Amino acid sequence: MLVQAARAYFRKIPGIVIRRGFGFLFCIGSFVALIWSLWPLPAQTRSLSISPAEMLPEELTSAVTGDLLAVAEPRLLHLEWPAAIRSGELASVRLRVSPAKGEGSSSQISPTAGEAFSVLAEARLELPGIPHTPTGEVSQGFFPGRPVIFIWDLQPNRLGGADGTVWLHLSFIPAAGGPAMRQVLTAQRIEIQVIDFFGLSGPWARALGSAGVVVGAMLALDGVFIWLWSRLDRKSGV
Repeated sequence: MLVQAARAYFRKIPGIVIRRGFGFLFCIGSFVALIWSLWPLPAQTRSLSISPAEMLPEELTSAVTGDLLAVAEPRLLHLEWPAAIRSGELASVRLRVSPAKGEGSSSQISPTAGEAFSVLAEARLELPGIPHTPTGEVSQGFFPGRPVIFIWDLQPNRLGGADGTVWLHLSFIPAAGGPAMRQVLTAQRIEIQVIDFFGLSGPWARALGSAGVVVGAMLALDGVFIWLWSRLDRKSGV
């Protein structure tokens, strides 16, 4: 009885009302998907101060800190990474190590001139489950008064959470030759969540949401479009 009553009710509803109702719901759903694809996702940041003593390996004594200009002043580490990423979209992890008192002028100091060691900053991102570039260890010269910046581009291809570690070392290379000495500065843990919208990746939700809003509006507001067209037609005929 209930099914028959529902059928009889819908038979009484004009097709145009059903079409406009469907268009309205379709427009709302597409709009939600579009907003989800454009909504800014949260990011995580972490800062850490590093003293000169923490930058020296055990093989070197604190007495040489003043001779090694690259590690004579404290540094400030700033790490930034996305807490969540939409599947199919690009994101990045950014690591910056800068002088704690601000950047100095490169013309004030001649980096590594006459020093017993050349210093390199070496960083590595370990993030199983999320492809990223560059892979492996990357290095930059560690000079006094200058920041070093490492950036990893993320390209997630599956849903779920991923736990990773950002490693940062200093490598002291003797100018006279011999094996390098390494000092671990930090190993920062990060967590990233890869999400989607009912199976849609970020780009697909953005594309289908945009198209769906237009199509849904045309179905739901066809009467308005016809009325506007008739008004314009009348004015042009006057």
